[in-house]
Amino acid sequence: MNCAIGTVTASEESVSAPYLCEGGLREYGSEQLKNQAPVANAGEDQNDQPLREIIQLSGALSTDPENDTLTYSWQQLTGASVTNVDPIGGFDKVSFSFYAYEDHLGQELSFELTVNDGEHSNTDTVSVTIQTAPTNEAPSAYAGEDQTVTSGNTVTLDASGSSDPDGDELTFTWVQIAGPTVSINDDTFNAPQVSSETTLTFELTVNDGELTDTDTVTIIVQTNVSNSAPNANAGNDQTVSSGDTVTLNASGSSDPDDDELTFTWTQVSGPDVSINNGTFTAPQVSAATTLVFQLTADDGKLTDTDTVSVIVNSAETTTPPTTPTAPKESSGGGSVGLFGLVFGLLIGLRRIFRC
Repeated sequence: MNCAIGTVTASEESVSAPYLCEGGLREYGSEQLKNQAPVANAGEDQNDQPLREIIQLSGALSTDPENDTLTYSWQQLTGASVTNVDPIGGFDKVSFSFYAYEDHLGQELSFELTVNDGEHSNTDTVSVTIQTAPTNEAPSAYAGEDQTVTSGNTVTLDASGSSDPDGDELTFTWVQIAGPTVSINDDTFNAPQVSSETTLTFELTVNDGELTDTDTVTIIVQTNVSNSAPNANAGNDQTVSSGDTVTLNASGSSDPDDDELTFTWTQVSGPDVSINNGTFTAPQVSAATTLVFQLTADDGKLTDTDTVSVIVNSAETTTPPTTPTAPKESSGGGSVGLFGLVFGLLIGLRRIFRC
């Protein structure tokens, strides 16, 4: 069909161009001749997005009726500001990407996309909702089952049954709250020596970095029935003089189990003396005085005692020598000579009368 264009008329609303064709006049409207605006599409809304993961917005679904080349412009309307992290994207590109951080928690971030075909533009909005801060739940502390042990045993406190509903990493702290004090090292301790059944109580605290929980465990310590008491021997009684160095002798002590023994000397009676490594200086006394000492032998579990007496005499007094003097003549010497003479005469007369 042969056609010839007629006079073109245009208004703000439309453009028309009559064509004279074989068979009559035909008119083509603005849909065929006027440039049409593009259609912006910022993508679907994104809800409950996690922290620290890349969130991408894209206008790739935007279109233009004439397939004109489009330019893109993104503008953030609400929420804490974001920063593009896409090396080939950006706020003036078809798409951009960003991370949501703690200051975005629970926020709705809205963005407006404007597309332009060089003559006309169009806009669309999209919203991104960031997840709310997760609710932290407290951990659950479990200090393990109660235990019964024997004096001297190694005891391990067990917190492995503790847990956290959020899977948080936990820290553990043990504190002794009852019983003879023990030293906890890496969750273990040595059961103390006891003379009768004794209860120790420990408290476990677990912490998830924000919340805590506690639990307790009881450790019953029994005596070591296989251990025999030592035999204390304080040595023989001693007799010394004032000022002498006295040594107290525990060497006769023994232990049926050959346990290592420790010895303690305590004065029970008599003038106080100072005992140093089992020795002391006998005190000055004016008369014989008895001091009594008690020896305690300890094998680390059981003890035994014995006593020894030390009799302290006063120091001997030395009489100073006297200066010798010349002997005096005794008048009694003449009397002895006279008596002898008379006795001799009597003997002689007796013999004469017998004759």
